[in-house]
Amino acid sequence: MRIALMGVLVCLFLGGCKSSQKSTSMTEPVPSLINEAGWVWEGSEGIGLEAGQSSPYVLTFENEKDYSLKLDVNSCFGSYSMEGNTLTISDDMACTEACCDHEWAFKFTQGLAGSHKLNWEKGKLVLRKDSEKVLVFMSKNK
Repeated sequence: MRIALMGVLVCLFLGGCKSSQKSTSMTEPVPSLINEAGWVWEGSEGIGLEAGQSSPYVLTFENEKDYSLKLDVNSCFGSYSMEGNTLTISDDMACTEACCDHEWAFKFTQGLAGSHKLNWEKGKLVLRKDSEKVLVFMSKNK
């Protein structure tokens, strides 16, 4: 009985994965991804901004409700919540300086605030606000 059940589960698992599939759901538990040392912004689509135009922005989830963000000059912090694979970053971000970051930092923080669907694609954390607004992060540990 156990062998038959295991066989059915393996068939379902293998049959449900297509090699042409562009993204996959989170394969690791969300808390282990959230508790990484930090996520370096690698690119985006739909927010008028490309990585490499500024110093690396690093997003770190400090615990189950707080995050920090390192921009060009500012160190910022705020709160977030998780429900399933939806990450909501509040717009109550506070920063250490009142000035000095590039205009890209402002666009980046605007793109970061709000609700995002989390995906784990090719070893990268992808935050998708809608089909046209995407932020891609690479683990700082990689």
